[in-house]
Amino acid sequence: MPQYMFLLRFHDRGLQNIKDSHKRTERIVEVFGSMGAQITGYWMTTGHYDGVLLIEAPDDVTVAKLRLVGPVIGGSDVIEVLRALTPEENNAVIEGLQPGAATAAAVSRGDAMEAQSAQQTGVALLREGEVEWVTLRPNIEVSRTITAAGISELGGGILRSTGKGGEILDWTLHYDEVFYVEQGELEVETDGVSTVARPGEGILIAKGTKVTYRTKPHTRAFYVLYPIDWQQRSGVSID
Repeated sequence: MPQYMFLLRFHDRGLQNIKDSHKRTERIVEVFGSMGAQITGYWMTTGHYDGVLLIEAPDDVTVAKLRLVGPVIGGSDVIEVLRALTPEENNAVIEGLQPGAATAAAVSRGDAMEAQSAQQTGVALLREGEVEWVTLRPNIEVSRTITAAGISELGGGILRSTGKGGEILDWTLHYDEVFYVEQGELEVETDGVSTVARPGEGILIAKGTKVTYRTKPHTRAFYVLYPIDWQQRSGVSID
């Protein structure tokens, strides 16, 4: 039968009656057995989890039931369930991989670990190409790298014009925004007055300002806005 690992953490009742653990274990073995599962190993652990339970069960549906029943009759909550592969199953997975799949999986796992680290440390490395480009208007695209990081109240990313220049007409800002031009030229017009930024220059725009954006061909600008959740607050979208 398939094998599963239950990662456990004591709940309050379990800690209060810790000396009754052996009785609860006997009860769990009995109940799990009546549901077609078998406990093949149990270890108390140090670190993030208080225990690990190794179980053989006929299918995922049975495991889902065990996960619900376990905390009621036992002294621990089931925090996570892992499907444990035998050496034979593991070999079958590896042999079935397409060329390059392992490298792609490693990159994906690295990205996930980096995202988790950013949430924990409050520091994120932003890279072009990691967030898809979205077309706002003809010839104007954005990659919302800052927004995607999701670790602060700031949103934004990179704006670029493709081929020909483009424009966004009569847009009222529901956020504060700043642009820093890396390449090309960005024009912001409001009330008939134009402000033009070239490489090494920036433009700061206050919330509530009605503007028209214009870009020259092949313009690139880094932009930041606040707050990140302006769409939810205002109920409108620029897309």
